[in-house]
Amino acid sequence: MNTQQNTSDAPTPETASPSEHQAMPEEDFSDGTLPEVVEPHEPPIIIGGGGSLFIDLPLEKDIDTPTPVLTNPRPYRHGLKGGGGAGIRALGMVKVLTEPRFDNGQPRTREIGIDQLIEERNFELRIWLAQLREGTVEDYEPVEPTDQPQIILAGNPFRLEADKELQGPTFSFRVNRPQRYDHPGYKRRFRIRKWRLVARDGTELTGDQGDEAYWFACSFHHPH
Repeated sequence: MNTQQNTSDAPTPETASPSEHQAMPEEDFSDGTLPEVVEPHEPPIIIGGGGSLFIDLPLEKDIDTPTPVLTNPRPYRHGLKGGGGAGIRALGMVKVLTEPRFDNGQPRTREIGIDQLIEERNFELRIWLAQLREGTVEDYEPVEPTDQPQIILAGNPFRLEADKELQGPTFSFRVNRPQRYDHPGYKRRFRIRKWRLVARDGTELTGDQGDEAYWFACSFHHPH
């Protein structure tokens, strides 16, 4: 996360016009020949928050407690308790709810399906966090192109990486996802600033940045 003041005159996503807030288009891998993505049946993992970050997990996807690797930009790399992560296939569906900065804050939704025929590319959800600039109440630090994401969620096998030790689990008061983990935060209020779905080979499928808040419902392909 970049903590430097941005002194450039170039517009950042916070100050850009609505036309500059458009999400990335989804890359077309199918040329119209791939079958429809199968709707997942298991409870998804929920990641979200505007001014915080929480992760709600189903019981069968409770994360383990890793030994931090302090040289890694995300020292905390979680699998599933009991070694169950090895049986988790790649991400198959990500549903995104966005609270935009413009358009009177009317929420918009996207449903991103990753077909089984391109599943081997093993897309992962990358999330960048940013805190308020010092002395401001609504101006967040920019994400630079070279900045590392603070959160990564992937499958095949299951992997949840974080830049700080997640707090929890606590009870989420949700039947399907009773376990909640919270990001401990930074010196100032923070939020999700940018996200991307990126393949193992580095290809970006889609993403967005600069809006008020994002929530993600993440499901994995069904076991064989």
